[in-house]
Amino acid sequence: KQWSRGEDPVLARLCHGLLYRKLFKTLDLWQTKDWDQAQAKFESAKSAVTAAGGDPDYDIFYDEPADTAYKIYEPRAPGSEIWVQTPQGKLTSFAEISPLTEALSRQLMFRRLHVAEAYRAAAQAAIG
Repeated sequence: KQWSRGEDPVLARLCHGLLYRKLFKTLDLWQTKDWDQAQAKFESAKSAVTAAGGDPDYDIFYDEPADTAYKIYEPRAPGSEIWVQTPQGKLTSFAEISPLTEALSRQLMFRRLHVAEAYRAAAQAAIG
């Protein structure tokens, strides 16, 4: 609370936003498959935030979280394989008997921009 009234204007604005739920808004770039295209949209949005009076170093940022739900067996990592016993008593790797392993091993990734609420409309217009 004290920082929201502090002398540092950027810190005060960010803390005020947290206290009063004026949080950054998310602009999804899920249709943007290419990293270079995503970066071009980010640069356009940064320019729009700047033109609207915002600080591009603090009022907008790019985020690209990624994860893999299931990691395929690595021979160099003993103990990472999942074994399943068939009705005949044979041990078989999970990856051999289930199509789920391919689906689960795909990397999940999101591309998105986070923008201070005051500049959301400008950033949205810039990225289309």
